[in-house]
Amino acid sequence: MSPPAVNSEIVLDQGHSSIEDDPRWQLAVKVSESSHFCKSTLLVQFLLFICESTLNGSPDRLTEQAIGEHVFRRRPGYSTGEDNIVRSYAHRLRSRLDQYFQQQGGNEPVRIRIPRGAYIAIFEENFRPSTESAPKPLELDGLEASGSSCLPDDEKRDIPETSATTREGKASAISWLKMLSLSLALILLGGLAGWKLRSPFHQSVTSSPAHTLWSQIFSSRAGTFIVTADNGLGVLQDVSGRYANLHDYMDGSYFAQFDKEDTPEHRTMHRLSRERLTSVADSAAAAAMVLLPEASGHPVRLRNARTLQLSDLKQSNLILLGSSYGDPWVTLFEPGMNFQINYHALGDTYESEIINRNPRKGEEPVYINNSTSAPYTTYAIVAMMPNLDRSGWVLLIEGLTMAGTEAAADFVLHGNVAPLMQDAMSHGSLRPFEVVLKTTNLDSESSPPSILLQRVY
Repeated sequence: MSPPAVNSEIVLDQGHSSIEDDPRWQLAVKVSESSHFCKSTLLVQFLLFICESTLNGSPDRLTEQAIGEHVFRRRPGYSTGEDNIVRSYAHRLRSRLDQYFQQQGGNEPVRIRIPRGAYIAIFEENFRPSTESAPKPLELDGLEASGSSCLPDDEKRDIPETSATTREGKASAISWLKMLSLSLALILLGGLAGWKLRSPFHQSVTSSPAHTLWSQIFSSRAGTFIVTADNGLGVLQDVSGRYANLHDYMDGSYFAQFDKEDTPEHRTMHRLSRERLTSVADSAAAAAMVLLPEASGHPVRLRNARTLQLSDLKQSNLILLGSSYGDPWVTLFEPGMNFQINYHALGDTYESEIINRNPRKGEEPVYINNSTSAPYTTYAIVAMMPNLDRSGWVLLIEGLTMAGTEAAADFVLHGNVAPLMQDAMSHGSLRPFEVVLKTTNLDSESSPPSILLQRVY
């Protein structure tokens, strides 16, 4: 049987009411069922939606807005400037297609290509390149993520896609990330300088609302680490589609994998793998915690998750900001927790949820963000757990999104935590606890986070 007709500007057969018998559609289905796609539901839906809309001649469905609403279940009229999920997944889709047609689909007579700057499926002859001219498996369209994001712990705002991938464009993106990282470092250093230079006569003597909690976290018998999420790790995972576990994160092998190939794209990934980025939300929370009256006079150290050592989790009190996606150290404490953020391990970064391992009467087993219709809801976890050698405390503050983490930090800093502290106190001592927080957003106004679920041990 002769191979299907191919061209770079696909010609649609408007006479067919169905595309089931079209060899190009059959190829799309075959690709979607391959090992490169089958574990990512959203990528499969994205690929098939684009191919179906292209083959059926439906250009009105091939816009970022339409794809966001139909594939990613965003609310009608959502802002594509504020929510970059389509651009982020488009980058990953192009990378997976390249990988498939280099490996499993290397002998296919036709390949599928999604050109940069557009959302249309192009079916073209699949030339088998020589080793010297093999297509690059990873594309960086100006880096489709900012250093202030991570994710799913964060709401991402990408650097927009460009129509050409020049070295200058990539260098500009990396420079932008470095400038952001530097500015955030200055924010933190400025906050620390202000704290260190305050005169004792000007220090507040008023306890914070969560005095019981903070007096345990900031204690004279043990120093305290405030650990911000590793947003550089989040960017790498988003762009590369390669996910980090704690072991590979600790020994550096996750980052070392980007040193192996000498192409412009991998050199860019290599440079990015050396960046230590922190979100503005984490920086602001850390600065506020350093300035708490309970922290005065006690040693406080600021760390990015990438610079933390295993021994730090045994010898000190810690505050871990962000979920396991941006801070793999969190996974050390999850086995002992009832509430856990689940990222579907081999799935997509946006498919996150809070798992309630042992639901009580009236509780749901799973809590997922509502981002499709107002009011918009997100969830977060705040947990107070013993450190690894049970000589101190670890305070975990993690959200399904950046908004969730920010709400959780706001709760422990300024929220109504008195009832929780009363429940967690026993004979004058604080007991471990976990809470799931809920916050809603309507017309850009967020409600104060409230406790939805609670466990005290």
